[in-house]
Amino acid sequence: MGATNNKLWQKLCEILERPDLLQKAEYQTIAGRLGQREQLIQELENSFALKSADEWIDLLLEHGIPAGPILDYPQAFESEHGRHRQMRIEIDHPLEGKVPNIGFAVKMQGTPQEVRRHPPLLGEHTQEVLMQAGFTPDEIKELEKQGAFAV
Repeated sequence: MGATNNKLWQKLCEILERPDLLQKAEYQTIAGRLGQREQLIQELENSFALKSADEWIDLLLEHGIPAGPILDYPQAFESEHGRHRQMRIEIDHPLEGKVPNIGFAVKMQGTPQEVRRHPPLLGEHTQEVLMQAGFTPDEIKELEKQGAFAV
């Protein structure tokens, strides 16, 4: 729920039937509400407990207050929106097989994104990274002998 300005805050209090929240001095301004955030969250949770999330979402949206459910990963992946946007992808991994992952958030027509590498194994790219950083093969071997990184 996003009652992020005074107009939406007033609407929210009306919908919640909580005129007492509008009258509290500490909740008169955005800064005041933020300063008393923990106390305000408890007040709002007490009111929101009176109806289901779906009922509140419908009611809030009907009155112009941005609202939506907070989903966990499985719920988000299985939602109509998540499936349509292909937000769950699988990546081939040399040890684990197919590994589920979050899809690309930005989708651009004509420039499809692709995963080019699997999630790295421990130490898989250490030598490559160190070489790019300017270390010589001898320096890398010495670091390895000293146990500076996993191999």
